Amino acid sequence: MPDLLLEFYSEEIPARLQKTGADALRLACERALKAQAVEARATKTYYAPQRVALWMQGLEQTQTAGKSVRGPRCDAPKAALDGFLRKHGAHEKQLVKEGGYYVLARRGGGANLEQLLVRALSSALADFVWPKSMRWGADELRWVRPLRNILCLLDDAVLPLALGALRANQTLRGHRFLAAQPIALQHARDYARLLKQRRVIADADERRRIIEQDSARLLPRGQKLAAAPALLDELAGLVEYPCVLLGRLDKAFLKLPPPVLRSVMESQQKYLCAQDGRGRLAPHFLVVANHWGRDKGKRILAGHQQVLRARLQDAVFFWQQDKARGLAQMAPGLETLMFEARLGTMRARAQRLMRLSAWLAGRLAPALAQQEVRRAASLCKADLLSAMVQEHPALQGEMGAVYARLGGESLAVARAIREHYLPRHAADALPATRLGKMLALAERLDLLAGFWLLDSKPSASKDPYGLRRAALGLVRLAAEENALGDIGAAFAQALAGYRSLHPAATGSKARRLRADFLHFLRERLARHLRDRQGLRSDVFAAL
Repeated sequence: MPDLLLEFYSEEIPARLQKTGADALRLACERALKAQAVEARATKTYYAPQRVALWMQGLEQTQTAGKSVRGPRCDAPKAALDGFLRKHGAHEKQLVKEGGYYVLARRGGGANLEQLLVRALSSALADFVWPKSMRWGADELRWVRPLRNILCLLDDAVLPLALGALRANQTLRGHRFLAAQPIALQHARDYARLLKQRRVIADADERRRIIEQDSARLLPRGQKLAAAPALLDELAGLVEYPCVLLGRLDKAFLKLPPPVLRSVMESQQKYLCAQDGRGRLAPHFLVVANHWGRDKGKRILAGHQQVLRARLQDAVFFWQQDKARGLAQMAPGLETLMFEARLGTMRARAQRLMRLSAWLAGRLAPALAQQEVRRAASLCKADLLSAMVQEHPALQGEMGAVYARLGGESLAVARAIREHYLPRHAADALPATRLGKMLALAERLDLLAGFWLLDSKPSASKDPYGLRRAALGLVRLAAEENALGDIGAAFAQALAGYRSLHPAATGSKARRLRADFLHFLRERLARHLRDRQGLRSDVFAAL
Protein backbone atom coordinates (compact mmCIF):
# COMPACT_ATOMS: atom_id res chain seq x y z
CA MET A 1 0.00 0.00 0.00
CA PRO A 2 1.50 3.36 -1.03
CA ASP A 3 2.32 6.39 1.13
CA LEU A 4 1.44 10.00 0.42
CA LEU A 5 3.68 12.92 1.41
CA LEU A 6 2.28 16.45 1.14
CA GLU A 7 4.37 19.45 2.23
CA PHE A 8 3.62 23.17 2.03
CA TYR A 9 6.78 25.28 2.24
CA SER A 10 6.25 28.96 3.06
CA GLU A 11 7.65 32.01 4.77
CA GLU A 12 7.86 31.64 8.55
CA ILE A 13 4.60 30.60 10.20
CA PRO A 14 3.86 32.01 13.68
CA ALA A 15 4.53 29.33 16.30
CA ARG A 16 1.03 29.60 17.80
CA LEU A 17 -0.60 28.71 14.45
CA GLN A 18 1.54 25.75 13.40
CA LYS A 19 -0.07 22.90 15.33
CA THR A 20 -3.66 24.07 14.87
CA GLY A 21 -3.05 24.60 11.14
CA ALA A 22 -1.42 21.18 10.71
CA ASP A 23 -4.22 19.43 12.61
CA ALA A 24 -6.90 21.24 10.62
CA LEU A 25 -5.15 20.35 7.35
CA ARG A 26 -4.98 16.68 8.41
CA LEU A 27 -8.69 16.59 9.24
CA ALA A 28 -9.61 18.30 5.97
CA CYS A 29 -7.54 15.86 3.91
CA GLU A 30 -8.79 12.79 5.78
CA ARG A 31 -12.38 13.94 5.30
CA ALA A 32 -11.84 14.57 1.59
CA LEU A 33 -10.16 11.17 1.11
CA LYS A 34 -13.00 9.45 2.92
CA ALA A 35 -15.47 11.10 0.55
CA GLN A 36 -13.52 9.50 -2.30
CA ALA A 37 -13.51 6.12 -0.51
CA VAL A 38 -9.79 6.26 0.26
CA GLU A 39 -8.40 5.60 3.72
CA ALA A 40 -4.94 5.73 5.29
CA ARG A 41 -3.65 3.24 7.83
CA ALA A 42 -1.95 6.08 9.76
CA THR A 43 -1.36 9.80 9.35
CA LYS A 44 1.56 11.77 10.77
CA THR A 45 1.68 15.58 10.82
CA TYR A 46 4.89 17.58 10.70
CA TYR A 47 5.13 21.30 11.30
CA ALA A 48 8.02 23.71 11.67
CA PRO A 49 8.55 27.46 11.10
CA GLN A 50 8.64 27.13 7.31
CA ARG A 51 6.62 24.03 6.58
CA VAL A 52 3.48 22.04 7.30
CA ALA A 53 3.40 18.45 6.07
CA LEU A 54 1.29 15.28 6.12
CA TRP A 55 2.59 11.75 5.79
CA MET A 56 -0.34 9.43 5.08
CA GLN A 57 0.76 5.81 5.29
CA GLY A 58 -0.84 2.72 3.79
CA LEU A 59 -3.41 4.31 1.47
CA GLU A 60 -6.05 2.03 -0.02
CA GLN A 61 -9.44 2.27 -1.70
CA THR A 62 -12.31 0.97 0.40
CA GLN A 63 -15.03 -1.35 -0.85
CA THR A 64 -17.53 1.50 -1.07
CA ALA A 65 -15.77 3.05 -4.05
CA GLY A 66 -18.21 3.96 -6.78
CA LYS A 67 -21.30 3.25 -4.66
CA SER A 68 -23.99 5.70 -3.56
CA VAL A 69 -25.13 6.12 0.03
CA ARG A 70 -28.68 7.19 0.88
CA GLY A 71 -28.94 9.84 3.56
CA PRO A 72 -31.80 11.50 5.44
CA ARG A 73 -35.05 12.68 3.87
CA CYS A 74 -35.00 16.04 2.13
CA ASP A 75 -37.34 17.50 4.76
CA ALA A 76 -35.32 16.15 7.71
CA PRO A 77 -33.85 18.61 10.25
CA LYS A 78 -30.55 20.16 9.28
CA ALA A 79 -28.89 18.47 12.25
CA ALA A 80 -29.60 15.08 10.66
CA LEU A 81 -28.03 16.19 7.39
CA ASP A 82 -24.98 17.61 9.15
CA GLY A 83 -24.49 14.35 11.03
CA PHE A 84 -24.70 12.36 7.80
CA LEU A 85 -22.09 14.60 6.13
CA ARG A 86 -19.75 14.32 9.11
CA LYS A 87 -20.08 10.55 9.19
CA HIS A 88 -19.09 10.20 5.53
CA GLY A 89 -16.59 13.07 5.38
CA ALA A 90 -18.53 14.80 2.62
CA HIS A 91 -19.78 18.28 1.70
CA GLU A 92 -23.35 19.30 0.94
CA LYS A 93 -22.47 20.11 -2.67
CA GLN A 94 -21.70 16.41 -3.23
CA LEU A 95 -25.33 15.42 -2.50
CA VAL A 96 -28.12 14.85 -4.99
CA LYS A 97 -31.85 14.43 -4.35
CA GLU A 98 -33.45 11.15 -5.35
CA GLY A 99 -36.95 10.03 -4.38
CA GLY A 100 -37.25 12.53 -1.56
CA TYR A 101 -33.88 11.56 -0.02
CA TYR A 102 -30.40 13.03 -0.07
CA VAL A 103 -27.97 10.70 -1.81
CA LEU A 104 -24.19 10.86 -1.59
CA ALA A 105 -22.87 9.75 -4.96
CA ARG A 106 -19.38 8.39 -4.35
CA ARG A 107 -17.20 8.78 -7.35
CA GLY A 108 -14.47 6.27 -7.83
CA GLY A 109 -15.62 3.59 -10.23
CA GLY A 110 -12.97 3.29 -12.90
CA ALA A 111 -10.71 5.88 -11.26
CA ASN A 112 -7.28 4.84 -10.02
CA LEU A 113 -5.84 5.85 -6.64
CA GLU A 114 -3.78 8.70 -8.07
CA GLN A 115 -6.85 10.31 -9.65
CA LEU A 116 -8.86 9.91 -6.45
CA LEU A 117 -6.09 11.51 -4.40
CA VAL A 118 -5.75 14.51 -6.69
CA ARG A 119 -9.51 14.94 -6.64
CA ALA A 120 -9.69 14.65 -2.86
CA LEU A 121 -6.72 16.89 -2.08
CA SER A 122 -7.87 19.58 -4.51
CA SER A 123 -11.26 19.58 -2.80
CA ALA A 124 -9.68 19.75 0.67
CA LEU A 125 -7.37 22.64 -0.23
CA ALA A 126 -10.17 24.59 -1.92
CA ASP A 127 -12.08 24.62 1.39
CA PHE A 128 -9.12 24.84 3.79
CA VAL A 129 -8.76 28.15 5.64
CA TRP A 130 -6.12 29.11 8.20
CA PRO A 131 -7.34 30.92 11.35
CA LYS A 132 -5.40 33.92 10.00
CA SER A 133 -4.37 34.11 6.37
CA MET A 134 -2.99 36.61 3.86
CA ARG A 135 -2.68 37.30 0.15
CA TRP A 136 0.48 38.32 -1.69
CA GLY A 137 1.35 39.27 -5.22
CA ALA A 138 -1.35 39.22 -7.90
CA ASP A 139 -2.64 35.74 -7.05
CA GLU A 140 -5.94 35.14 -5.25
CA LEU A 141 -4.35 32.38 -3.20
CA ARG A 142 -4.59 32.80 0.58
CA TRP A 143 -2.26 31.10 3.07
CA VAL A 144 -0.99 31.81 6.54
CA ARG A 145 2.23 33.25 5.04
CA PRO A 146 3.40 33.52 1.40
CA LEU A 147 3.53 29.98 0.02
CA ARG A 148 6.70 29.11 -1.92
CA ASN A 149 6.47 25.44 -2.83
CA ILE A 150 4.24 22.36 -2.75
CA LEU A 151 5.81 18.92 -2.49
CA CYS A 152 3.43 16.03 -3.20
CA LEU A 153 4.56 12.44 -3.69
CA LEU A 154 2.67 9.17 -3.86
CA ASP A 155 5.55 6.87 -3.00
CA ASP A 156 8.03 8.05 -5.67
CA ALA A 157 5.59 9.66 -8.13
CA VAL A 158 4.70 13.36 -8.19
CA LEU A 159 0.95 13.95 -8.02
CA PRO A 160 -0.34 16.64 -10.44
CA LEU A 161 -1.72 18.84 -7.63
CA ALA A 162 -2.07 22.62 -8.03
CA LEU A 163 -2.83 25.49 -5.67
CA GLY A 164 -3.03 28.93 -7.19
CA ALA A 165 -0.06 29.36 -9.52
CA LEU A 166 1.97 26.68 -7.73
CA ARG A 167 2.31 23.15 -9.09
CA ALA A 168 3.37 20.22 -6.95
CA ASN A 169 6.87 18.82 -7.41
CA GLN A 170 9.43 16.77 -5.49
CA THR A 171 11.65 19.66 -4.41
CA LEU A 172 12.70 19.45 -0.75
CA ARG A 173 14.22 22.47 0.95
CA GLY A 174 16.29 22.10 4.10
CA HIS A 175 17.50 24.66 6.63
CA ARG A 176 17.61 28.07 5.01
CA PHE A 177 21.10 28.84 6.39
CA LEU A 178 22.73 25.46 6.98
CA ALA A 179 21.48 23.58 3.89
CA ALA A 180 20.09 26.15 1.49
CA GLN A 181 20.49 24.07 -1.68
CA PRO A 182 17.21 22.22 -2.50
CA ILE A 183 17.24 18.52 -3.34
CA ALA A 184 14.79 16.09 -4.96
CA LEU A 185 12.87 13.82 -2.59
CA GLN A 186 12.87 10.36 -4.17
CA HIS A 187 10.30 8.63 -1.93
CA ALA A 188 7.61 9.78 0.48
CA ARG A 189 8.90 7.65 3.36
CA ASP A 190 12.32 9.37 3.26
CA TYR A 191 10.94 12.82 4.09
CA ALA A 192 11.82 13.15 7.79
CA ARG A 193 15.17 11.35 7.42
CA LEU A 194 16.37 13.55 4.56
CA LEU A 195 15.20 16.71 6.30
CA LYS A 196 17.25 15.75 9.35
CA GLN A 197 20.29 15.43 7.08
CA ARG A 198 19.46 18.90 5.79
CA ARG A 199 19.45 20.29 9.37
CA VAL A 200 15.67 20.35 9.87
CA ILE A 201 13.98 18.35 12.64
CA ALA A 202 10.54 17.89 11.12
CA ASP A 203 8.82 16.55 14.26
CA ALA A 204 7.90 19.32 16.71
CA ASP A 205 7.84 16.88 19.66
CA GLU A 206 11.38 15.80 18.85
CA ARG A 207 12.54 19.42 18.69
CA ARG A 208 11.03 20.01 22.12
CA ARG A 209 12.76 16.91 23.53
CA ILE A 210 16.09 18.10 22.15
CA ILE A 211 15.63 21.49 23.82
CA GLU A 212 14.79 19.90 27.18
CA GLN A 213 17.57 17.33 27.04
CA ASP A 214 20.27 19.77 25.91
CA SER A 215 19.18 22.29 28.55
CA ALA A 216 19.42 19.68 31.31
CA ARG A 217 22.87 18.66 30.04
CA LEU A 218 24.19 22.26 29.99
CA LEU A 219 22.93 23.37 33.38
CA PRO A 220 25.34 23.06 36.34
CA ARG A 221 24.72 20.30 38.84
CA GLY A 222 21.92 21.11 41.24
CA GLN A 223 20.03 23.28 38.76
CA LYS A 224 17.03 22.44 36.59
CA LEU A 225 14.72 24.13 34.12
CA ALA A 226 11.97 26.27 35.61
CA ALA A 227 8.61 24.89 34.51
CA ALA A 228 7.46 26.67 31.35
CA PRO A 229 5.58 24.17 29.11
CA ALA A 230 3.96 26.84 26.93
CA LEU A 231 7.34 28.48 26.27
CA LEU A 232 8.89 25.13 25.36
CA ASP A 233 6.11 24.57 22.81
CA GLU A 234 6.67 28.06 21.41
CA LEU A 235 10.42 27.60 21.15
CA ALA A 236 9.91 24.31 19.32
CA GLY A 237 7.85 26.31 16.82
CA LEU A 238 10.46 29.05 16.41
CA VAL A 239 13.39 26.90 15.32
CA GLU A 240 13.92 24.05 12.84
CA TYR A 241 17.28 22.94 14.19
CA PRO A 242 17.38 23.74 17.94
CA CYS A 243 20.75 24.80 19.30
CA VAL A 244 20.75 25.45 23.07
CA LEU A 245 23.22 27.92 24.59
CA LEU A 246 23.84 28.49 28.31
CA GLY A 247 24.03 32.12 29.42
CA ARG A 248 25.02 33.60 32.77
CA LEU A 249 23.05 36.21 34.69
CA ASP A 250 24.65 38.92 36.81
CA LYS A 251 23.81 37.96 40.41
CA ALA A 252 22.94 41.58 41.19
CA PHE A 253 19.81 41.19 39.07
CA LEU A 254 18.60 38.35 41.31
CA LYS A 255 17.50 41.04 43.80
CA LEU A 256 14.57 41.77 41.47
CA PRO A 257 11.32 39.93 42.33
CA PRO A 258 11.26 36.49 40.64
CA PRO A 259 8.07 37.31 38.63
CA VAL A 260 9.89 40.27 37.08
CA LEU A 261 12.93 38.20 36.13
CA ARG A 262 10.77 35.49 34.60
CA SER A 263 8.64 38.01 32.71
CA VAL A 264 11.73 39.63 31.18
CA MET A 265 13.46 36.37 30.31
CA GLU A 266 10.50 34.18 29.33
CA SER A 267 7.91 36.61 27.95
CA GLN A 268 10.10 39.29 26.40
CA GLN A 269 13.23 37.39 25.44
CA LYS A 270 11.95 33.79 25.08
CA TYR A 271 14.73 32.42 27.30
CA LEU A 272 14.37 29.41 29.59
CA CYS A 273 15.03 30.11 33.26
CA ALA A 274 16.98 27.88 35.66
CA GLN A 275 16.16 27.03 39.28
CA ASP A 276 18.22 25.65 42.13
CA GLY A 277 17.16 22.72 44.29
CA ARG A 278 15.02 25.00 46.51
CA GLY A 279 13.04 26.41 43.61
CA ARG A 280 14.82 29.78 43.56
CA LEU A 281 15.93 31.35 40.29
CA ALA A 282 19.56 30.54 39.51
CA PRO A 283 22.00 32.93 37.76
CA HIS A 284 21.73 31.07 34.44
CA PHE A 285 19.41 31.10 31.46
CA LEU A 286 19.16 29.15 28.21
CA VAL A 287 18.89 30.56 24.70
CA VAL A 288 17.43 28.43 21.89
CA ALA A 289 18.91 29.45 18.54
CA ASN A 290 18.20 28.14 15.04
CA HIS A 291 21.89 27.40 14.31
CA TRP A 292 25.29 27.62 15.99
CA GLY A 293 26.88 30.22 13.75
CA ARG A 294 30.55 29.95 12.79
CA ASP A 295 31.95 30.10 16.34
CA LYS A 296 29.87 27.48 18.22
CA GLY A 297 27.34 30.11 19.22
CA LYS A 298 29.69 32.49 21.07
CA ARG A 299 28.66 35.60 19.14
CA ILE A 300 24.97 34.66 19.34
CA LEU A 301 25.17 34.19 23.11
CA ALA A 302 27.11 37.43 23.61
CA GLY A 303 24.41 39.34 21.74
CA HIS A 304 21.65 37.79 23.82
CA GLN A 305 23.45 38.54 27.09
CA GLN A 306 23.89 42.16 26.05
CA VAL A 307 20.19 42.53 25.26
CA LEU A 308 19.14 40.82 28.49
CA ARG A 309 21.42 43.07 30.55
CA ALA A 310 19.78 46.16 29.05
CA ARG A 311 16.28 44.75 29.67
CA LEU A 312 17.08 43.97 33.30
CA GLN A 313 18.64 47.39 33.86
CA ASP A 314 15.32 48.87 32.73
CA ALA A 315 13.51 46.56 35.15
CA VAL A 316 15.78 47.71 38.02
CA PHE A 317 14.92 51.33 37.19
CA PHE A 318 11.16 50.58 37.21
CA TRP A 319 11.53 48.63 40.46
CA GLN A 320 13.32 51.45 42.24
CA GLN A 321 10.88 54.04 40.90
CA ASP A 322 7.85 52.06 42.09
CA LYS A 323 9.33 51.35 45.52
CA ALA A 324 9.90 55.06 46.02
CA ARG A 325 6.22 55.81 45.28
CA GLY A 326 4.54 52.98 47.15
CA LEU A 327 1.27 51.25 46.34
CA ALA A 328 -0.91 53.43 48.58
CA GLN A 329 0.34 56.55 46.79
CA MET A 330 -0.52 55.04 43.42
CA ALA A 331 -4.17 54.38 44.30
CA PRO A 332 -5.48 57.98 43.97
CA GLY A 333 -4.07 58.10 40.44
CA LEU A 334 -6.66 55.55 39.36
CA GLU A 335 -8.94 58.56 38.81
CA THR A 336 -6.92 59.27 35.65
CA LEU A 337 -7.29 55.72 34.33
CA MET A 338 -10.51 54.88 32.47
CA PHE A 339 -12.18 51.51 33.05
CA GLU A 340 -14.70 52.01 30.22
CA ALA A 341 -15.96 55.35 28.93
CA ARG A 342 -19.55 54.59 29.98
CA LEU A 343 -18.64 52.86 33.24
CA GLY A 344 -16.34 55.42 34.81
CA THR A 345 -12.75 55.39 36.00
CA MET A 346 -10.70 52.69 37.67
CA ARG A 347 -10.95 54.71 40.90
CA ALA A 348 -14.74 54.46 40.73
CA ARG A 349 -14.39 50.75 40.05
CA ALA A 350 -12.13 50.27 43.07
CA GLN A 351 -14.77 51.98 45.22
CA ARG A 352 -17.48 49.68 43.84
CA LEU A 353 -15.26 46.68 44.57
CA MET A 354 -14.84 47.90 48.17
CA ARG A 355 -18.60 48.00 48.72
CA LEU A 356 -19.37 44.78 46.85
CA SER A 357 -16.58 42.69 48.43
CA ALA A 358 -17.62 43.94 51.88
CA TRP A 359 -21.24 42.94 51.11
CA LEU A 360 -20.13 39.49 49.93
CA ALA A 361 -17.87 38.96 52.93
CA GLY A 362 -20.68 39.90 55.32
CA ARG A 363 -22.84 37.09 53.87
CA LEU A 364 -20.33 34.46 52.86
CA ALA A 365 -17.35 34.97 55.18
CA PRO A 366 -18.50 36.89 58.29
CA ALA A 367 -15.29 35.98 60.12
CA LEU A 368 -13.27 38.24 57.78
CA ALA A 369 -12.42 41.68 59.12
CA GLN A 370 -14.33 44.28 57.09
CA GLN A 371 -11.41 46.69 57.34
CA GLU A 372 -9.08 44.19 55.64
CA VAL A 373 -11.66 43.45 52.94
CA ARG A 374 -12.04 47.13 52.11
CA ARG A 375 -8.31 47.74 52.23
CA ALA A 376 -7.56 44.91 49.80
CA ALA A 377 -10.29 46.11 47.42
CA SER A 378 -9.08 49.72 47.52
CA LEU A 379 -5.52 48.69 46.55
CA CYS A 380 -6.13 45.75 44.19
CA LYS A 381 -5.99 47.86 41.01
CA ALA A 382 -3.38 50.40 42.14
CA ASP A 383 -0.45 48.55 40.58
CA LEU A 384 -1.90 49.32 37.13
CA LEU A 385 -0.19 52.70 37.56
CA SER A 386 3.20 51.22 38.44
CA ALA A 387 6.00 51.53 35.92
CA MET A 388 6.65 47.80 36.16
CA VAL A 389 3.10 46.75 35.27
CA GLN A 390 2.90 49.28 32.46
CA GLU A 391 6.01 47.62 30.99
CA HIS A 392 4.89 44.07 31.91
CA PRO A 393 1.06 44.00 31.94
CA ALA A 394 0.97 40.28 32.79
CA LEU A 395 2.42 41.14 36.23
CA GLN A 396 -0.69 42.99 37.42
CA GLY A 397 -1.68 41.55 40.76
CA GLU A 398 1.76 39.98 41.25
CA MET A 399 3.46 43.36 41.61
CA GLY A 400 0.53 44.72 43.60
CA ALA A 401 1.14 42.01 46.19
CA VAL A 402 4.88 42.72 46.28
CA TYR A 403 4.38 46.47 46.64
CA ALA A 404 1.69 45.95 49.29
CA ARG A 405 4.11 44.01 51.49
CA LEU A 406 6.82 46.61 50.95
CA GLY A 407 4.31 49.25 52.04
CA GLY A 408 3.52 47.47 55.29
CA GLU A 409 0.19 45.88 54.33
CA SER A 410 -0.76 42.59 55.95
CA LEU A 411 0.03 39.27 54.29
CA ALA A 412 -3.71 38.59 53.88
CA VAL A 413 -4.21 41.85 51.96
CA ALA A 414 -1.17 41.19 49.74
CA ARG A 415 -2.31 37.65 48.92
CA ALA A 416 -5.82 38.86 48.11
CA ILE A 417 -4.42 41.44 45.68
CA ARG A 418 -2.51 38.68 43.90
CA GLU A 419 -5.38 36.18 43.97
CA HIS A 420 -8.25 38.39 42.86
CA TYR A 421 -7.28 37.81 39.21
CA LEU A 422 -7.65 34.02 39.64
CA PRO A 423 -8.72 32.01 37.77
CA ARG A 424 -7.38 33.63 34.60
CA HIS A 425 -8.44 30.69 32.42
CA ALA A 426 -10.28 27.39 32.64
CA ALA A 427 -7.30 25.39 33.93
CA ASP A 428 -5.96 28.05 36.29
CA ALA A 429 -5.85 27.73 40.08
CA LEU A 430 -8.55 29.26 42.28
CA PRO A 431 -7.84 31.78 45.06
CA ALA A 432 -6.50 29.98 48.14
CA THR A 433 -7.71 32.48 50.78
CA ARG A 434 -11.23 33.53 51.75
CA LEU A 435 -10.32 37.17 51.31
CA GLY A 436 -8.94 36.43 47.83
CA LYS A 437 -12.16 34.62 46.92
CA MET A 438 -14.36 37.52 48.04
CA LEU A 439 -12.32 39.97 46.00
CA ALA A 440 -12.26 37.64 42.95
CA LEU A 441 -16.05 37.28 43.12
CA ALA A 442 -16.55 41.02 43.42
CA GLU A 443 -14.20 41.73 40.50
CA ARG A 444 -16.08 39.42 38.14
CA LEU A 445 -19.55 40.43 39.28
CA ASP A 446 -18.72 44.10 38.79
CA LEU A 447 -17.34 43.45 35.30
CA LEU A 448 -20.34 41.38 34.20
CA ALA A 449 -22.91 43.75 35.71
CA GLY A 450 -21.36 46.76 34.01
CA PHE A 451 -21.38 45.28 30.54
CA TRP A 452 -24.82 43.75 31.02
CA LEU A 453 -26.05 47.30 31.70
CA LEU A 454 -24.45 48.42 28.44
CA ASP A 455 -26.00 45.48 26.59
CA SER A 456 -22.49 44.45 25.51
CA LYS A 457 -23.00 40.75 26.08
CA PRO A 458 -20.82 38.21 24.26
CA SER A 459 -22.04 36.99 20.90
CA ALA A 460 -21.43 33.66 19.21
CA SER A 461 -18.15 34.87 17.69
CA LYS A 462 -17.07 37.89 19.77
CA ASP A 463 -16.28 38.45 23.42
CA PRO A 464 -13.96 41.48 23.49
CA TYR A 465 -14.28 42.06 27.24
CA GLY A 466 -13.67 38.47 28.33
CA LEU A 467 -17.14 38.08 29.84
CA ARG A 468 -17.31 34.33 29.23
CA ARG A 469 -14.03 33.93 31.07
CA ALA A 470 -15.34 36.05 33.96
CA ALA A 471 -18.55 34.00 34.10
CA LEU A 472 -16.53 30.78 34.10
CA GLY A 473 -14.60 32.11 37.08
CA LEU A 474 -17.87 32.60 38.94
CA VAL A 475 -19.04 29.13 37.98
CA ARG A 476 -15.81 27.50 39.16
CA LEU A 477 -15.89 29.34 42.47
CA ALA A 478 -19.52 28.35 42.96
CA ALA A 479 -19.15 24.73 41.80
CA GLU A 480 -15.74 23.86 43.22
CA GLU A 481 -15.59 26.09 46.30
CA ASN A 482 -19.26 26.70 47.12
CA ALA A 483 -18.22 30.31 47.57
CA LEU A 484 -20.94 32.36 45.91
CA GLY A 485 -24.23 31.73 47.72
CA ASP A 486 -27.21 33.47 46.11
CA ILE A 487 -25.80 34.41 42.69
CA GLY A 488 -28.89 36.41 41.72
CA ALA A 489 -28.73 38.57 44.84
CA ALA A 490 -24.98 39.11 44.35
CA PHE A 491 -25.51 40.20 40.73
CA ALA A 492 -28.30 42.57 41.79
CA GLN A 493 -25.94 44.11 44.34
CA ALA A 494 -23.28 44.52 41.64
CA LEU A 495 -25.83 46.23 39.37
CA ALA A 496 -26.77 48.59 42.18
CA GLY A 497 -23.18 49.77 42.35
CA TYR A 498 -23.73 51.49 38.99
CA ARG A 499 -26.91 53.36 39.95
CA SER A 500 -25.17 56.76 39.99
CA LEU A 501 -24.13 56.19 36.34
CA HIS A 502 -27.09 54.21 35.01
CA PRO A 503 -30.66 54.54 36.34
CA ALA A 504 -31.42 51.09 34.88
CA ALA A 505 -29.19 49.55 37.56
CA THR A 506 -32.22 49.31 39.85
CA GLY A 507 -35.92 48.67 39.33
CA SER A 508 -37.76 46.52 36.78
CA LYS A 509 -35.04 46.66 34.13
CA ALA A 510 -32.50 45.46 36.68
CA ARG A 511 -34.71 42.45 37.36
CA ARG A 512 -34.81 41.63 33.63
CA LEU A 513 -31.04 41.98 33.41
CA ARG A 514 -30.66 39.69 36.41
CA ALA A 515 -32.87 37.01 34.81
CA ASP A 516 -30.94 37.26 31.53
CA PHE A 517 -27.62 37.00 33.36
CA LEU A 518 -28.71 33.93 35.32
CA HIS A 519 -29.71 32.25 32.04
CA PHE A 520 -26.25 33.04 30.61
CA LEU A 521 -24.56 31.74 33.75
CA ARG A 522 -26.61 28.56 33.63
CA GLU A 523 -25.26 27.90 30.12
CA ARG A 524 -21.71 28.40 31.41
CA LEU A 525 -22.41 25.98 34.27
CA ALA A 526 -23.77 23.36 31.87
CA ARG A 527 -20.64 23.61 29.74
CA HIS A 528 -18.39 23.47 32.80
CA LEU A 529 -20.08 20.31 34.12
CA ARG A 530 -19.97 18.73 30.68
CA ASP A 531 -16.24 19.40 30.29
CA ARG A 532 -15.24 18.51 33.84
CA GLN A 533 -17.65 15.72 34.78
CA GLY A 534 -19.06 14.53 31.45
CA LEU A 535 -22.60 15.57 32.41
CA ARG A 536 -24.84 15.43 29.34
CA SER A 537 -26.80 18.55 28.44
CA ASP A 538 -30.14 16.72 28.57
CA VAL A 539 -29.38 15.50 32.10
CA PHE A 540 -28.43 19.04 33.14
CA ALA A 541 -31.64 20.40 31.60
CA ALA A 542 -33.65 17.95 33.69
CA LEU A 543 -32.12 19.17 36.95
